[in-house]
Parts: sequence; structure tokens; C-alpha cells
Amino acid sequence: MKKLIVYVPVLLFCVFTVQLKAEENTVVSSDTPVLTDIQVIDQDPNLSSSLVWDKNKTTKKDKKKKSDFGKQMWKNANFGWNTYKTDDYKWRNIFIGTGYGRDFENAKDAYWQVGLNLNWSKYTLYPEGKFNFTDNKDYLKTTSFSVPAIAGYNIYKSKLRSVVLKAYTGPVFEFIVNSKVNGYTQNLHPTNNFQTGWTVGANLRFLYLLSARVAYTYYPYSLFQKDDLYRRALSFSLGF
Repeated sequence: MKKLIVYVPVLLFCVFTVQLKAEENTVVSSDTPVLTDIQVIDQDPNLSSSLVWDKNKTTKKDKKKKSDFGKQMWKNANFGWNTYKTDDYKWRNIFIGTGYGRDFENAKDAYWQVGLNLNWSKYTLYPEGKFNFTDNKDYLKTTSFSVPAIAGYNIYKSKLRSVVLKAYTGPVFEFIVNSKVNGYTQNLHPTNNFQTGWTVGANLRFLYLLSARVAYTYYPYSLFQKDDLYRRALSFSLGF
């Protein structure tokens, strides 16, 4: 009995001590701030720098977008010619060009394209025609830039897409930078340097790489300022 009286106070003292220790730990833990993931990243420069690097890292999709312009410049490169003849004159033109375009988001097979062509034209003005002012043939040569802005549609695609047929139409804006008659810049036929026309055509892509285009273009504005020379032509071109 005496031993029990001695051990009971000792046991109570131990329990009381353990309880106080537990309460102190609870207070300390409640006073200690809890760091969120963002705060941990801010305090650790290594984690912060690695996170910023991952966020700003260039992805394959971004690289594809950056290289798309140059790829299309090569893919849409073409050269061609067009001709048209009447009793008054004959028009022959050679051009080289390229373009950039995209598919419409809401139309799977529709697309748009803006091109840039460099043109070298030669007009033969016949002596019996109304545009000639000498007894012999007169020759008008022009150099110009043209910008076709077209919208098109994919009419046919083979299963492996080795053959694709497209139809397109749209306005053509042309600016004549130089013109000469019989080799002279000062001529009796001053030109309207800014021209606007309309084109309709088809594009056949084959063998995954090559393409052939045929188009009809009409210009409702006269080439000459004083005479009514309205141009129209059937053009052919080859490209990639």
C-alpha cells in the first residue's frame, strides 16, 4: 500500500509532464506559417528559375509556326506566262511569283492566299490597229508588280493526297513601275500605272510536289490613259 501511494504521484507527474510537452508542440506548430507551393518556389531560386525556363521554352508547335512563312514561300513559288491577241494588239507576259495562305478555320476545304508576282509584258501594236501611231509595228514593254488576293476550295483530293485539284477566284492589284514604247520612256501612250483586275482559275497539284495552274484574268480599266485598251488573258504557270 505504501508503494502504491509512492508510485501514484510519480505516475501522475509523468502524465502531466507529457501533456504539457504536447501542448507546447501544438502551439509551436500553429505559430509556424504554412508555406504554399508558390512560396516554396519563390524561396528556392533553383525551382523558380527552372519553372520560368519551362514556361518560356520554345515548343515544336512554335517552331513550326516560325518556319511556316519560309516554307510557304518555297512551296508556292511559280513561273508562268499569258497571252492575248486582237486585231489591234497582241499581249504577251512572263511572270515569276510566290504566295502565302491559310485554310479557313470554319471551312475544312476552303483557303485564302495572297501572292506577289513580278511581270514583264510586251504589247505589239499593229500598224492597222487603233493603238499604233507609226507605219510599222510599235512595241510597248512594261515591268510591274501584281498582288493576287484569292479565295479557293479543294475540289478533289486523292486518298494519299498525291493529287489535289483546287479552284480559286479573287481580285488582282497591279502596279506598273516602268513602261517604254519602241525603247523610249517618253511615249505617246502614257499608261494608267495602277490596275485592278479579277482572276478565276484552277490549280492541280500532283506527285506531292509539282503544281500546274491555269487562269483567266480580266482588267476592266484601260491600260492607256488616252485610249481604251482593256486587257484580258489566259495564263499558265508551273510551280511547287
